[in-house]
Amino acid sequence: MTTVALVEIHSWHSFLPLVSGYLQSYARQDEAVAQRYEFEILSRHTSDGRVNLVAELAELDSDIYAFSCYIWNGTLVREVLEDLVRLRPDAQYLLGGPQVMNHGEDYIPAGAHNVAVCNGEGEITFLEYLRELAAESPDLGRVPGLSFRRDGRVTTTLPAARIKELTEVPSPFVANLFTDSTYHVAVLETNRGCPFRCGFCYWGAATNDKVHRFEIDRVKADIEWIARNNIYAVMIADANWGLSARDIELTEYIVECKEKYGFPYWVTIQSAKNSPERVSKIVDILLRGGLITRQPISLQSVSDEALTLIERKNIKRETYSELQADLRARNIPSFIELIWPLPGETLASYVDGIVQLCRTGADMINVYPQLLLHNTPIYEQREIFGVVTERVPNPVGEAELVVRTKWVDREQYDEGVWFWYALLSLYDSRGLYFVSSYLDRNGIAPFDEVFKAAIAFFKQRQDFELCRYIKHSVETLDHYEYSNGGLVAHRIQHSMRQDNDRLMHEFASSQPWWSDPTVRALFELDMVARPYPYIEPVQEPGVPLKEVDIFELGEHHLTVDLPPHLVAELIERKLLDDPAVRRVRLDFTGKNKQVCADEDDALANGLYCANLLEQMLDMLPEYQVCDAALTGETR
Repeated sequence: MTTVALVEIHSWHSFLPLVSGYLQSYARQDEAVAQRYEFEILSRHTSDGRVNLVAELAELDSDIYAFSCYIWNGTLVREVLEDLVRLRPDAQYLLGGPQVMNHGEDYIPAGAHNVAVCNGEGEITFLEYLRELAAESPDLGRVPGLSFRRDGRVTTTLPAARIKELTEVPSPFVANLFTDSTYHVAVLETNRGCPFRCGFCYWGAATNDKVHRFEIDRVKADIEWIARNNIYAVMIADANWGLSARDIELTEYIVECKEKYGFPYWVTIQSAKNSPERVSKIVDILLRGGLITRQPISLQSVSDEALTLIERKNIKRETYSELQADLRARNIPSFIELIWPLPGETLASYVDGIVQLCRTGADMINVYPQLLLHNTPIYEQREIFGVVTERVPNPVGEAELVVRTKWVDREQYDEGVWFWYALLSLYDSRGLYFVSSYLDRNGIAPFDEVFKAAIAFFKQRQDFELCRYIKHSVETLDHYEYSNGGLVAHRIQHSMRQDNDRLMHEFASSQPWWSDPTVRALFELDMVARPYPYIEPVQEPGVPLKEVDIFELGEHHLTVDLPPHLVAELIERKLLDDPAVRRVRLDFTGKNKQVCADEDDALANGLYCANLLEQMLDMLPEYQVCDAALTGETR
């Protein structure tokens, strides 16, 4: 038997290798392939490292090694491949995935006659590749969708046809190819394709075709297998969940399986772009089933020029507004996603967009760095857009951050990252949420002026740990890591809470608007109302209070006496409704909180707090009127 090792190296632990399952189940339909080849699937984590992975793969002594390649494992795959080719020079090696497709020249080592790259969907190319290697006189030039070296030069064959009848791909779940009981995270695919061609995204650009769907009964069988086999989390891989009416039925079926088997615990989706009513219904179903805790609203930009250049102009902006309004009305946490810096986006338009979103009362605004992904429209037009990148400081991945465009130079790029950190510190993490909102609403100082003043102050005050952390992050580009935003929240809301109270006080008291007595009172409200990300005792603020009187300090709540102008502000924010109220209890019990298990585990704490930031609505304290407060009595 000829042995084939299908290798997936993930950035998530215990990740079910769906791609490998597809390749094996599709290829084994061919009787000759099934009789000749023996398959082994390996799902490993990037933390396993080069040495361990090479040792394990070399010990397998496989005849063929097939790797799935993405931005999060590209460097590690290169290193493992280099060592394996040296140790197992007679084996064949196939690389596939969005990182390597159409980039054979970059990924096939010079002089390597036994390394090939799959371009496009993998199933057909992989089957033909196996058939050809089994031939008496193999010729990879007969394999569609393949790049390889011939006479020292990279040769690329014509593309393989897309699989339009997805029933041709047997379910690897039903075929019971995933026998490892340690899988905790699974990908579920119900269709392939995307009707949009967003410039930063691989989905639509790669398929360039209409959406093709798996049969609904087959999808339901996959869902039941996932639930019955105790899979903790499901990532739905469809580009637009909610695009089809049947997605509601499938969502309900996921909940039914959760009720029957107890799994999965949570589900992530990429929502349909122009179907707010259907998406809203799906979110409601998942929330009732306890499978999601919040919903992203993927605006990416508010700039008309940027949206036109990245081909998202055909996605109605009011769709997102309708969805956000509906979610807020039903008390469902949501967060807005932006990307910095997209083509056509200037520093001014980016800042203006964030100000607009803050004024809508967005629960949280998440700004992702622009990654230059292979095989996307922006990649193909990178010279036209003046795109300049830098590699992120990651030893296993190959992510390239866009740090310059025709519209943004490097200095402006850094200022945009600083602006995100100011937004994250003052607004998202609730460092000065009430203060900044009041200043903007009353025309005293708009959000951008407040955030820019904070940036200037933070740059000067490197005696505060948070300011040093942000400066280092901007300089080293490690803001690419999803956990970094969470680490800022971890500091502001937990580990350095009182120190950051002092930072916020020194900043606010240095500004001209500090002379406003309402601002000073709202500052104190920000100090006592800032949420806690963990199950932990509440603390007194790190600065003295003059306007807000703490009447009672409980374990997970505090009761405060408020002056009339603060009550008026809380009424304006729809947190209270009676102007006679003076005494209010702030309950910080919240939802989905855990105890901070290890203060020194920065990655775990960062990921945890980043997750909670995105469900900020559930993190905020509950405002409860105390009976005695109706009399206006204070301590």
